[in-house]
Amino acid sequence: MNSLRRRPEDLDAAERAFEERLECYRRLGHDREAAVRWVVDIGWPLASPVLDVGTGKGLLAVELARRGLAVTSVDPCLADQLLAARRAERAGCAASLRFHAGTVETLAAGEGSLRRRR
Repeated sequence: MNSLRRRPEDLDAAERAFEERLECYRRLGHDREAAVRWVVDIGWPLASPVLDVGTGKGLLAVELARRGLAVTSVDPCLADQLLAARRAERAGCAASLRFHAGTVETLAAGEGSLRRRR
């Protein structure tokens, strides 16, 4: 994952906190993961590759990769990228995701099939 690193115990704590937050939302009647599945279902079928800008904790990126799409995840927050990568590993779709901790502007020109449209 672009050699991104963080102490495992920090990542464990971040993962627990995120899962607790997701459960809190569910108790309040808002299942964020179900909402992402619904959005993807509405747009399905989708084509690869996908660029997910502002990935955050990876809800959308992981769902798209889980469905077999090649996803490049871009987010300036290293901690969020690491958590998204862990979620992808747990979902069994990490091989379909490429993570970039930075902005779209910092993606190398010509990297993958991502090109700036004029």
